[in-house]
Amino acid sequence: MINIKEEFVTLEVAQLLKEAGFDWCCERYYYDDGDEILEYRAEPLNYNSTVYAPNCNDQCWTSPTQAEACRWVREVKGWNIEIQLVKRNQALYSVNLVNINDDSLNDGILALDETYQSYEDAVEAGLLKYLETIIVEDEEKNYYGNVF
Repeated sequence: MINIKEEFVTLEVAQLLKEAGFDWCCERYYYDDGDEILEYRAEPLNYNSTVYAPNCNDQCWTSPTQAEACRWVREVKGWNIEIQLVKRNQALYSVNLVNINDDSLNDGILALDETYQSYEDAVEAGLLKYLETIIVEDEEKNYYGNVF
């Protein structure tokens, strides 16, 4: 029997998800106790919110699985993180970020330049790139207004 391990997002992606408004309940979270950052498993809560996790404040970050994070990006933000196998004999993967709401074939696609040696690394890179891009765009909109 094969034991399949679910991949959870890294701390960096969890922090960016919180900044981007991720508010889904998850069983895992990161917590900064002042000395080190620890990962915990507990009852499913939105650990990004002080309403649901009042002891967390800015020291907690919900840690969804990569699949949950990708689903949130797709369903809430309207982007799909598309992973493609580019070399079968070497298992190299590429990443495209696709705007689901863009009807044109190529305008709504952002391709990452690198290739990755595992599917999970490609997913993590796609999440990271999407979150960095969307947070920068949101900051620019807040700074400049809706001029874009």
